[in-house]
Amino acid sequence: MKPVLRAEQVSHAVAALLRPEEVTGARLPADEAAGQLDRWRSRLPPASLSLPGGGMDNCPAACSRPEAADTGFEIWLELVEECNLDCLFCYNPWRGRSTPADGAARTLPLQRTVEVLGIICDTVSVSHLTVSGGEPLMYPDLPSLVSRISPAIPSIGITTNGRSGTRTRLEALKSSGVGRLSVPVHSHSPLTHDHLANGRSWHAAVRCLALAQETGYQTTMSAVVTGTNGTHVPRVAEIALLLGIPRLVLNCFHSTGQGLAHDRRLALPAGRFGDIVRDIRDTFGDRLEITVGSPEEHAASDAPMAPAQGGVSRVSRLVLSPQGEIKFCNQSETGLLNVLECGDSRLRALLDELAAGQYDRALASIDNCTCRAAPVVSKAV
Repeated sequence: MKPVLRAEQVSHAVAALLRPEEVTGARLPADEAAGQLDRWRSRLPPASLSLPGGGMDNCPAACSRPEAADTGFEIWLELVEECNLDCLFCYNPWRGRSTPADGAARTLPLQRTVEVLGIICDTVSVSHLTVSGGEPLMYPDLPSLVSRISPAIPSIGITTNGRSGTRTRLEALKSSGVGRLSVPVHSHSPLTHDHLANGRSWHAAVRCLALAQETGYQTTMSAVVTGTNGTHVPRVAEIALLLGIPRLVLNCFHSTGQGLAHDRRLALPAGRFGDIVRDIRDTFGDRLEITVGSPEEHAASDAPMAPAQGGVSRVSRLVLSPQGEIKFCNQSETGLLNVLECGDSRLRALLDELAAGQYDRALASIDNCTCRAAPVVSKAV
């Protein structure tokens, strides 16, 4: 009987097919690797091969979706600042800055997180929730948190770098109520991916995706497209197909968060991202859903954006940051209030505004956002 791969072995077969020159140790022949991956995919549960629901875009391109009036708000729950990688392009606004005075990364307390999410779900319609960070799998007892909030939320997903994604952990999260998982793979080359992630993680990311497929998650693969890996995107799409993953989310690199320090190396020429997306859709569109998470256009300003700037007149994403800020875009520096400092009455008042379709204060608080067309205001020097 021919051997069948386990998820823990899949990354080595993928590397043998797409980047054999970077394989260390015994090299699997390409035809044997292809056959093993075919047999592995044939055993995947049907749920793993179906398109996941919304909310897995790991960039705020959906923070003003008009259809949210009917489908409800999405919640982006950034649980922890702590991360086991140090990605060169990390968009989180707290990255690349000084740590708190005590040097400790901040984490949302479990009880307060449950309370705040309960108030949100009681006040506005929620379509889905995505758990992120930092690295969310570093949150203490994440399954316990998910099990406490899952009864009130129709769909829960996690976006992770995959480094801590063991079979036992993914099975526990699936049992607690997580149904969707997104993991980035930035290149078919482990060396290039690890360079962009600033740590060895390519094999872990592919292994985590394979484990998610075996466990029955609705799985999405993503990639941040930069000047370093732009030509690698077609091979990234091939990885998704080899793993039986139906959706690939492409995010254009933007000079924000930690990316500010690496703009010269990572920035794409104007128009290049759009060309890449069109080429990938032309080549793979009949076999793979190609979604743009973070588009090329970028609006950043020293002053808050006007409520209707760029034709945007509503918000559809609520972000709860590790510092307790309620924001309306992941890239925004500040929020309208802090749930670790304010009482529930202020939170309810804000949510009542949103439930009534009053978005002016929320929109005006957004000071950085990829998907809003607004002029860039340069700082005086």
